[in-house]
Amino acid sequence: MMLGWQVRCSDVLRGESIVVTIVKRMKTAVMLATLFLGLTAEIDAQTVAEAEAAQEVPVAVQAPLEPLAGDPGDSDATSVDGAEPAEEVSAIADPVPLQDFRIGVSDSLSISIWKNKELNARVPVAPDGMISLPLVGDVLAAGRKPAEVRADLKERYEEFLTAPEVSLVVTGINSRVIYIIGEVGKQGVHELLLPTTILQALAKAGGLSNYAKKDRIVVLRRVGDAEQYITLSVKGVENGKHLEDNILLKPGDTIIVP
Repeated sequence: MMLGWQVRCSDVLRGESIVVTIVKRMKTAVMLATLFLGLTAEIDAQTVAEAEAAQEVPVAVQAPLEPLAGDPGDSDATSVDGAEPAEEVSAIADPVPLQDFRIGVSDSLSISIWKNKELNARVPVAPDGMISLPLVGDVLAAGRKPAEVRADLKERYEEFLTAPEVSLVVTGINSRVIYIIGEVGKQGVHELLLPTTILQALAKAGGLSNYAKKDRIVVLRRVGDAEQYITLSVKGVENGKHLEDNILLKPGDTIIVP
């Protein structure tokens, strides 16, 4: 009997020990969970505070830039040293739009008739301004726009063909040239495919030599049967006092640099 009671007592004590252990572990888990939730709440609060602070920071706005001195968009602008800006002077002639291009002597043309290859031709513009083609003979080309010459050819070919489709392509522009002689780096013939001023032409010719007289540049220009003699001051253009002398050149102009 005594041995049985001792066994039961030890079992009870062991059971109580297990319960105590479980209770202690549960308390520890609850404490850890509480600590974790507290840290999480603190981090969330800090994050929200930082976000609100970021929203309250004013955004820097760049002020509109003041126009620089001499800016063409500001009519009242003055130079940095207080001097009045140079007066803007337009060139003597406006640039010629590409759609206003006109065929000239020595230009090369390619003319084709759809489904009539035997009539296709590549022809130069003769000194008299004419081109010679099969069936239609001589046709004036110089001084006319490509579209005008094409329409003329179409009308002429309609006498021999039914609804002819005519195409015309300028394959070589040899009439738009200028001549530069004198105290420059490269004398000779220069193309004038784009609107070009006197300064740009001189730069293309290699610039002026050290002996060039910048205030006595001459441009010879043929107008009809007359020859114009134009005196220009490149020096005045460079220092901004005679911007009107930076004229646009025309095909056939001769520039003389003494």
